[in-house]
Amino acid sequence: MAMTKRSRNPGNPLSSWKFPTRSRIVESFRSIPVQNRESFYRTIRFRLTAWYAAVLIIVIFTISVAISTSVSRALERATDDQLFLVADDIAQRTDVQATDPASSDQSLDANVEAWPDVSEFLLAGFWIQYINRDETLEDVEEIAVTANIAFPEDLMLQTPYREVVQTGSTQVQTVRNDEIEARTIVVPLRVLVDGAEITVGAVAIGTSLETQNSTLDVVNQIARLSGIFGVIVATWAGWIVAGQALSPVKRIAGAAENIARQPSSPESLAIRIDVPNSGDEVSHLASTFNTMLQRIEEAFAVQRRFVADASHELRTPLTAIRGNVDVLLRQAKSKRPIDNAILLESLDDVRRESGRMSRLIDDLLTLARDDARAGNETIRNVSVPLDELVQDACDTLDPLATDRELILDVSDRVTVVGDPDRLTQVMIILGENALRYTPANGSVTLSVSRTTLGDSNLEYATFSVRDTGPGISDAHLPHIFERFYRASGARERGSGGNGLGLAIALGIVRAHGGWIDVETAPTRGSTFTVFLPRNRIDQE
Repeated sequence: MAMTKRSRNPGNPLSSWKFPTRSRIVESFRSIPVQNRESFYRTIRFRLTAWYAAVLIIVIFTISVAISTSVSRALERATDDQLFLVADDIAQRTDVQATDPASSDQSLDANVEAWPDVSEFLLAGFWIQYINRDETLEDVEEIAVTANIAFPEDLMLQTPYREVVQTGSTQVQTVRNDEIEARTIVVPLRVLVDGAEITVGAVAIGTSLETQNSTLDVVNQIARLSGIFGVIVATWAGWIVAGQALSPVKRIAGAAENIARQPSSPESLAIRIDVPNSGDEVSHLASTFNTMLQRIEEAFAVQRRFVADASHELRTPLTAIRGNVDVLLRQAKSKRPIDNAILLESLDDVRRESGRMSRLIDDLLTLARDDARAGNETIRNVSVPLDELVQDACDTLDPLATDRELILDVSDRVTVVGDPDRLTQVMIILGENALRYTPANGSVTLSVSRTTLGDSNLEYATFSVRDTGPGISDAHLPHIFERFYRASGARERGSGGNGLGLAIALGIVRAHGGWIDVETAPTRGSTFTVFLPRNRIDQE
């Protein structure tokens, strides 16, 4: 019988999975391209998390050191207090015997008659050593030390007995050997003999610091483990929070990348970012980005329409010119005589269409210069008398009036600061526009005045062009300053306009810090009013 091997868990895809070892993790990290690793380290999310973790480590380390130092000092003070209590108890139970100075040449002195029993302290874990004198304080050379009572010999030798007996000062110190670390005090024993205080010896008391050090080690270990765990948890939480906070930024970057991949696609500009309802800086950034995309989309649509309209406007005269040239060229190649009337008519069409194309190109160049202008560096700032400029504009427009009446209304001398040539161009554009759409026997009125707007008492100079034409409907009024825009009906290409005049006029007025108002009504004509800030007092 053939034997078939079967896997232990054939339906479980995790049956062959092994927990990644350290070497596997390192190898997988090394497999990441260096460029991607460097870009990962440069991400805002990584840097925020790294700075947060670094600051947290410093704070936890500082707190841990402070806690360890405080606990160590508290334990040290508690140990010293216990040692001093034992020393006071021993001093109170020590019996001394005074020496009679009359029966001896020695000075007033006293000796320890009997040392107290300290077995209870020894059972409590204290080490005790007695020190006695066998001579006077002044002539002391040898100090009688009692047999060591559970006091390690090498630690006993480190205690300053002679200094304490000679000076009567208390000594507190930490002594160590290869195995033990102890806290010791050496306290002088003083008694009153005939009203005088005499040092009769000293007592050395010590205790092991093993318990204190063990307690301190536990505190330090808890602080270290808590700090490591806290840093890991806080870093992980900071990574998650930073990722959530920066997710709108990532979506913004993705949208910008999609737009960059398809810069000429209208669909890419229609992308919008979901604005989080948090009200923070990221929410404001997403909202601003959406607003920017909307404006770019509108500008892109205007540009596409502008290019299409410009191409159409240029193609029309070029087609007419090419048609006339082709007709003349065929007749010339056929060696047939060309009728003089046909030749004159064709050449007149070429001249008219080339002039129209030349004007269109000039207007396009003017708009391009206005768009490329940063600030008002191309605008001359000189004193400009509007009443004289409107007179010059009226003289230029007079040949175009033919069967329409051109009225000039200047009741005051008004002076502004600006570029006289560009302001005259605005007047001519508005005047030509009014004459073009004013029927026969109609009238166009040009007027100049000054006015004060608002409560700020700011004075403005105004230039108005009022016609008696058909007016502008509400549907077309918001678009009349757009490039190549024409309303139906009165605004036909046969009238000679190319749809750029009002856009040029508005650009010039804005460069002077002003604006244009339009008042219109069907069958009642239109009034274009230019407002210019007056930066200089009128010169009478």
